[in-house]
Amino acid sequence: MTATKSTHPDWVLIHKKTNTEIKKINNKFYLYGVKSVYDKTIKRSKKISLGILGSITPRKRICTSEKNELKIKGQKSYYNKSVLAFEYGLAKWLLETFDNEGIT
Repeated sequence: MTATKSTHPDWVLIHKKTNTEIKKINNKFYLYGVKSVYDKTIKRSKKISLGILGSITPRKRICTSEKNELKIKGQKSYYNKSVLAFEYGLAKWLLETFDNEGIT
C-alpha cells in the first residue's frame, strides 16, 4: 500500500482532526464530520458522513455552517422531547364532572 500525499494546503490541514474529513468543492475547503460503521455484507468498514461542520478560510479559521447550527438548535427544542402534564388533577376533575353531568 503506498502512502498518498495530501493536495490540500497546510493552512487547511491544521483543522483536520479525528472523525473529520476535508473536502474541496469549487476551490473552497469544507470540514465534514465522519464515522466508520462495519458492514457485514462487504466485510469491511464504510465511511458515513455526518454533515458539514463549517468552511475553512485562508485566515486559518473555521466559519461554522448555518445548517449545522440549525441541526444543533433543533435537537435542543422541545419538539422531540416528551412533555409532562402537570395539571393532571384539574383535567381529571373536569372530565369526571362532565361525565357525571352528561356533558361529554
